[in-house]
Amino acid sequence: MRLIIIRHGETEWNRLRRTQGTTDTALSVRGRRQAKRLGARLSGAGLRCVYSSPLCRAKETAAAIALASPAARLELAPALVEIRFGAWEGLTFEEIAARYPQELELWNRAPAQCVPPGDSETLPQVAARLRGFLSGLCERHRGETVAAVSHSIPCKLMVALGIGLPLDGIHSLRMDNASMTVLDFYEERAVLRHFNDTAHLLNLPACHR
Repeated sequence: MRLIIIRHGETEWNRLRRTQGTTDTALSVRGRRQAKRLGARLSGAGLRCVYSSPLCRAKETAAAIALASPAARLELAPALVEIRFGAWEGLTFEEIAARYPQELELWNRAPAQCVPPGDSETLPQVAARLRGFLSGLCERHRGETVAAVSHSIPCKLMVALGIGLPLDGIHSLRMDNASMTVLDFYEERAVLRHFNDTAHLLNLPACHR
């Protein structure tokens, strides 16, 4: 199975560096243009299914991809939702550093051990739901190509789970808005073919409305 992991297009909160988590933000104008570029890029990939987080910014991105690949069905997958960041949601990184310095220091140093304040979710909890999601994909889509449209943390975790990277190593991975990463799953291992590919976004004009 070939899995194309896609981080959703840009939102205004991405541009402002606000922590989104499960807050249901929409794509910006630029984000919608990015999604359209992604759809064109993947139109010849032979997608059988486009799985999406149920959050709006991911669904909008996935819909643009599915529109450009009529043979692919679009299916919502709750396992792909972003980590729940609790009290951090809506705050900039600077605000988090000022209000929760100890928790942020642990998140930066050992994220798998961090429990963000408030009604939050831990990295191991997100990894557990994604592990089940990936296992199901491998059973259902042998020899096929599928896409998973998700968010920064789940996208990084799918790569980490696929290639055996420790959870505490996810901050060494950068996955940009509207990027695509390709993992090929075999019986014995997964192989990382492409990582954080944004070639389809070259010369995309700036637009922050």
